[in-house]
Order: sequence, then structure tokens, then C-alpha cells
Amino acid sequence: MKCPACKTEMEKGYLQLGNRMLWAKRKHKVSLHPDKDEVMLVNNVMRGACFDAYICKQCRKITFDYASIDVSEES
Repeated sequence: MKCPACKTEMEKGYLQLGNRMLWAKRKHKVSLHPDKDEVMLVNNVMRGACFDAYICKQCRKITFDYASIDVSEES
């Protein structure tokens, strides 16, 4: 996959994280409780999450598809 920013070949791997991950238009200061227009990507207190992802080490961009996680198993 080519980087959308610099067109360098991206390296395939995984974006792994624990507990929560939220996409938001603003920074949340204390907790990650999504507003109506925000998307809770991960809410797994015990298991964390793992997404298929690509990294561009040249311009420091990561792309991933959040459909690659089964949200039906989240708590």
C-alpha cells in the first residue's frame, strides 16, 4: 500500500492498544465518553484491540480499517 501523503510504500502490521480508542473532533480531557458525532472504536476493558494497519515510517502516518475488529464482542 502506498502512503496517501508521501507515496512511499507502507509496511503492513498491526495497531494494538488496550482499553479504549475513540475518534473525536475535540480532545477529551478526562474520560472517553463519545459525543453523538464521535465514534467509539474500542471499548474492551480486559482485552484491548488489534487492527490490521499500515505504517509509513518516512512521514509517520498510520492507516487502519476499524471494520477489522468485531465490535459485537466489545463490552
